[in-house]
Amino acid sequence: MAAIVTTNMRVYAANQFISGFSTPGQNLYLFIGRTLPWDQGAFPYAGSNDNSPPTPIDCEYEEGAAFRDMMSAKLISPSTVSLVVPRYDWTTGTVYTQYSNSIDLFDPSGGLPPFFVITDALNVYKCLNNHGGVASTVKPTGTTTSVVTSADGYQWKYMFTVNSADVLNFVTNEWFPVETLTTNDGSAQWLVQQAAVPGTIDRIDMVSIGSQYTVTPTITIVGDGTGATASPVISGGNITSIIVTSSGSGYTWANIVITGGGVGANGAVATAVISPFAGHGADPVSELGGFFVLIDTKLTYDENKTFTVNNDYRRVGILKNPLLNDGVTAAVALDYDQMWRLTFGTVSGATFLGDETVTGSTSGATGVVVDYDSEGLDPVGPGPTLRLAEVVGTFVPGETVVGSEASGVLLTTTGTATSGTSTTIVLPNSASAASGAYVGQTILISGGVGTGQTRIITGYVGTNRTATVNTPWTITPNGTSVYTIASIIAPDLAPYVGEIVYLENRRPIARSSDQVEDIKIVVEF
Repeated sequence: MAAIVTTNMRVYAANQFISGFSTPGQNLYLFIGRTLPWDQGAFPYAGSNDNSPPTPIDCEYEEGAAFRDMMSAKLISPSTVSLVVPRYDWTTGTVYTQYSNSIDLFDPSGGLPPFFVITDALNVYKCLNNHGGVASTVKPTGTTTSVVTSADGYQWKYMFTVNSADVLNFVTNEWFPVETLTTNDGSAQWLVQQAAVPGTIDRIDMVSIGSQYTVTPTITIVGDGTGATASPVISGGNITSIIVTSSGSGYTWANIVITGGGVGANGAVATAVISPFAGHGADPVSELGGFFVLIDTKLTYDENKTFTVNNDYRRVGILKNPLLNDGVTAAVALDYDQMWRLTFGTVSGATFLGDETVTGSTSGATGVVVDYDSEGLDPVGPGPTLRLAEVVGTFVPGETVVGSEASGVLLTTTGTATSGTSTTIVLPNSASAASGAYVGQTILISGGVGTGQTRIITGYVGTNRTATVNTPWTITPNGTSVYTIASIIAPDLAPYVGEIVYLENRRPIARSSDQVEDIKIVVEF
């Protein structure tokens, strides 16, 4: 069965994708990840390197890897998303494709030159006539609502001017934004859209040149529109071209009928080129193929300490509708730290090195170092803090974490519980009275009932000293249970929750404390 996905469908899908960024209850986040070089890894990364990153594979293996090496995430604002089209700068000496309603202008396999251009004035024009396939030598100018014929014979239709406010976010060497206006913004584009005439015939192409025309033949345009007229150009007894003298309106089909011309005149065949149904310039998005979406997100310095400025990253993606690490609450904040954060009471040795693997001496858990801050990053208090990605296993309170040049003993708080339920533990009055004080930290039952169980604290009410844990206890703690809480902060967002809708592997991008990165992602539909 032969079938196609039409341009209309692609534009619709692109618009639906954009609408998701402003749909209540739906949030999309840009995330970065992968601090290790690409040549450090087995399948599917074997054979790749930092100069030649592997192509992502649309499979759960790759998606799981993206969750494990995810470092930070930032909410994508609707204002930083736009439809875009490929950028073709007008260049003298180029033969541009002329618009036609009978070919696929957006089929990359066709190998056609572009049929629209953008000039240095940020004006966008559509080529309606390339004067028989000659090179364009006169730059199109002006913002009139009419079709303009240049001195080189080209006919151009002005479409719109890219808004200067959009240049920084959405204009690149490869792309520029496109929009179909729905309200009057006072621009020349609005005038063009309103002046568009449905179903005009602006060009007639010769299919075959007739001969032996001794008198001027009559050109009749037969179709479902009205008002279109044309006249032939005769040279040496041949009809070499047909000139449109009135474009008419309302045509969806038209036949060119050539009659007369004298005895023996024959063979001339021509076809009408009809504008889009709504007219040239009425709908720039559909007319120029606006089925690409550009997402522009800036990473400014450390983004409130949620993004590292002491290492690089190699993966960029978009995560849809993640949940917090309690597995229940929807993520709505501007940014999230997806690294494990370990705060130490004491540290010995030199320092922890970026990209090295550290190991818990008791648990055997491992993680890849993203960064280390001797003054501390943890929100619960000062202390040397290590941030890790690709953690395997569970670090436990009180253990020593060992690297190649340094080791640190995890900072802990201990006490004896007063009671508990299947999902909570009640701490003594000596515990913090500040609500949220221990959220995200790890609690270990180190003695008494329930010994050996480790959980993450997802909620803490300071007035009654009650901590809620992420997973129900296997054995409910009671007044004999001795606990140890360590500042082992889990990633802010629940792992493997939400949908990764875009994934891109890149060359390493280094970060620094005085750096702003402008990440642009283009998605084709």
